Amino acid sequence: MPRRPSSLLGAAILLGVAACASVPVETDRTVAGDPAEVRSRIEAEIIRLGFTRTTDGTSGVVTASRSGTPAAWMSCVPEIVGQEDPERRMVTVQSRHGTVRVTLEPAAGGTRVVIATDFTGTYRNPYTTYPFEKPCRSTGVVESRLFAAASAGPTS
Repeated sequence: MPRRPSSLLGAAILLGVAACASVPVETDRTVAGDPAEVRSRIEAEIIRLGFTRTTDGTSGVVTASRSGTPAAWMSCVPEIVGQEDPERRMVTVQSRHGTVRVTLEPAAGGTRVVIATDFTGTYRNPYTTYPFEKPCRSTGVVESRLFAAASAGPTS
């Protein structure tokens, strides 16, 4: 019997290509204000976003993590599991988590802010019932919110 290409495989390839065609996320910007002011605004926004800070707040780096991150913050493509065509299944992400690392350093005219996000999706293999993780691409929502907070200027 001739082997036919799986429509699931074709759909996954199209989704993967579409995910790669997105606009790059801004990760580096210089904003007005000294590093302590900018840090304070970024830390406040990190808390508003529901992250838990994982640094002590004394260095030029702020790190934070969050479980249950909103789907709008990342793009997690469906994954195909199974070895043979009749057994292949497409699975979607079941849960999402992420970390953010913000580096602050003095720069001419203000503070240089560099944001690195790391988002991961957890999937479940329906054959083994074991979970597995795959990286997910940032949509830029977190970075935009943090840059907006960093650029906001002093609050009254």
